Amino acid sequence: MYFPPDGLYPSESLFAPLVTTSIQKILPTPFYPPHEPEIHFHYGMTQHKNGDRVGAKKSFQTALALSQTFSGSEEARKMLAEL
Repeated sequence: MYFPPDGLYPSESLFAPLVTTSIQKILPTPFYPPHEPEIHFHYGMTQHKNGDRVGAKKSFQTALALSQTFSGSEEARKMLAEL
């Protein structure tokens, strides 16, 4: 599942509860690559849009700890400054 940086995140959709639940079920499994900063970034955006500021901050920090130059790194830094 991919959520583009400029696009629709789960809280902006009628399917927000379903998407959020699906993401929460996928992340603790071996089916997602924990070493990919983009995964953590997009999960952080989803958490932020759903009001989980603490979880979003942790996800953005994890993404930036993995890479300072991934696509979305500037937005992750901006989001961290806002949190």
